[in-house]
Amino acid sequence: MLDLALIYSVKDQGQAEHYFQHVYPMLDGIQRNYVRDLASYGLLGYCPACGVGEVQIDYMFSADGKTPVWRERGVCRCGLNTRMRATLDWIVTSETLNRTSVVYCSEGKTAFYKALLDFLPLTIGSEYIPNQAPLGSVDRHGLRCESLEQLSFADDSFDLLVSLDVLEHVFDFEAALDNMLRVLKPGGVALVTVPFQFGRERTQRRAEVDAGGRLVHRLPPVYHGDPISGVGALLVYDFGWDLIDYAKAIGFRDVEFLFIWSEAKKYLGINYILRMRK
Repeated sequence: MLDLALIYSVKDQGQAEHYFQHVYPMLDGIQRNYVRDLASYGLLGYCPACGVGEVQIDYMFSADGKTPVWRERGVCRCGLNTRMRATLDWIVTSETLNRTSVVYCSEGKTAFYKALLDFLPLTIGSEYIPNQAPLGSVDRHGLRCESLEQLSFADDSFDLLVSLDVLEHVFDFEAALDNMLRVLKPGGVALVTVPFQFGRERTQRRAEVDAGGRLVHRLPPVYHGDPISGVGALLVYDFGWDLIDYAKAIGFRDVEFLFIWSEAKKYLGINYILRMRK
């Protein structure tokens, strides 16, 4: 089990409210001691991929320039940020896996994918390469093309599916969840991270593709980093609790958010994984 860390399970909106009103303020009081009046600085932390070492903190993405976005910073020497380090730590210490476990990861060029592959060598990674490669194809560099909405894998293929900050960029999240459930083996687990608005009842769609194939923005466009295009991936959804309702409705069991926080390992900020079992 993941050690030197607080793991807090949230299964509904009421539990989320309790966490944010009564638990997280105490943690935030501790982590404020690690804010420095410097543009960039290092803190002693932990990465499951490269061990104990310094993680870098800065104010990238910070709204006020005074409080780090801990979830996206805390970058270790191998390139994993805080949420990636915490997620990898959970995978290698807390899931029932071994080196024969078959894993799908919805990224295939990143430091996280490479680290996961070191622990679980039967990991298949992929990237979505629109208009350049057929789904399920592998290019000459070994990079596989997949879409979460139309995964090419057979039913019951994987013991574990990992998708970090991808689901908010697809245009049909329900199809993506359907496919995740389909390709998992019975008892298999999906671990998903997404920007999630814990006070929001219903998911808000920010953009869509109309019947003519044209991109229509319902809200001002927001883009996140994209390792393939380099120009950014469009944010399509602001997720709310109906995402969880849908996951349960199609057959996922034991659906919960796992909040992971550690002062010793510098898993600071609001780091959570959506965990769902088939």
